[in-house]
Amino acid sequence: MTMQNSQWRIFALLLAVPLGSCLSAAIASAVEPKSAEQADEPTPAKATTNSSRDPYEVPEGSVDDLLGYIQTGPVHMRPRSVLDLRRMNQSLDMAAQRIFASQEASDQQRLLAASLRVKFLHRLRLLGVKESGHKLDAFLSNVANDPAPRLQAFARYTQLDRQLDAWQHLCDQDRQAIIAEVRSGIEAPQADEHDLALLLKLADTVAESPDATKVAEVIEQLLPQLANSPNASITAHLPWLEGVARRLKLPGNALEVEGELLSGDQLDWQDYRGKVVLVGFWATWSRPSTGEVSNIKTAYNAYHDRGFEVIGVSLDTNQEAVRTFVADRKIPWPVIYNQSETVSSDDSSHWNHPLASKYAINTIPRAILVDQEGNVIHMNLRGKNLHQTLAQILGPTPRLANRPEGEPTPAGGKAVATDP
Repeated sequence: MTMQNSQWRIFALLLAVPLGSCLSAAIASAVEPKSAEQADEPTPAKATTNSSRDPYEVPEGSVDDLLGYIQTGPVHMRPRSVLDLRRMNQSLDMAAQRIFASQEASDQQRLLAASLRVKFLHRLRLLGVKESGHKLDAFLSNVANDPAPRLQAFARYTQLDRQLDAWQHLCDQDRQAIIAEVRSGIEAPQADEHDLALLLKLADTVAESPDATKVAEVIEQLLPQLANSPNASITAHLPWLEGVARRLKLPGNALEVEGELLSGDQLDWQDYRGKVVLVGFWATWSRPSTGEVSNIKTAYNAYHDRGFEVIGVSLDTNQEAVRTFVADRKIPWPVIYNQSETVSSDDSSHWNHPLASKYAINTIPRAILVDQEGNVIHMNLRGKNLHQTLAQILGPTPRLANRPEGEPTPAGGKAVATDP
């Protein structure tokens, strides 16, 4: 039987990374360490050895034995089909289930087992095992009532995370309940980085939707309280949260753009009033960003005489790389570059560009379209949608106006994947 293309992609993805380095390290650290005396003792040989044992059969044994099976089992299983992948994850899930139910397991080991079960059941759902979703829901409901506070918190975070993933399929009442639940979590005295992550994910989920303004207002209301949080991770993210709220409220409102250009001059944003402007956040190290340049150049050449302008905002920390790229690609529009001496070359500093921080830009390319009055009309306009929108605002170019109906828009058209 031939598998569909989507199944092959899932198969390749799950086969390539059986567990992931983080979970593997967590499993290794969760195995109970031996005492010095135990470490010096030789490991007793097993009475019998069955090298032909079915690798999908979950062994009986201690918590450490089961953790070892989860860590090394995929190597021996060597799945070669979707059916094998299903069997593998079902076996691994059974091992995690036994660990979680074991009276010998520590809270740390049970928490790890819960995390593993979520991972395995999610994989099984991707592999077409429909009942895995119901199993996961039932398991999380059980964990939510566990006497261990850390497990209760884990269940809450995971349940909310899954609800955010299903946002588009929820009714308005359920959406408002999630917003309220995320808010109550970050307001709690014991709020931590998990609550912060949920708030940030909520903001990304509702971006460019009718709920964006409401979530922005919630963040703004929370800021004074979060400033007094005992959690350093939360207080350190306050400027970013301010930027998130600012970004969520951009549609229909004014975008403020300022900064020093590669030429050394300061950008005068007022000079662009009366123009339709695409403000593009990008970097030379981002392949999706550089891949979109040709599409933007075609739109620029077609609509520049009609009042279309482009401003690039480079998140690079290597000025020479930007200058070389702009020259090689013959980019005709101005590029803002942060020439601050405080910028370092580490990966995180790319996002410290003043404009990126101001609007909490967390993915690139990000192409914000501003109308003649300076108000944002689109938060990420790329590919063929850029040409279609410009034609609606400024009128189609003669070539577009005369093309047969149904003929694809020229100039690039394909949107490329956003950087993770």
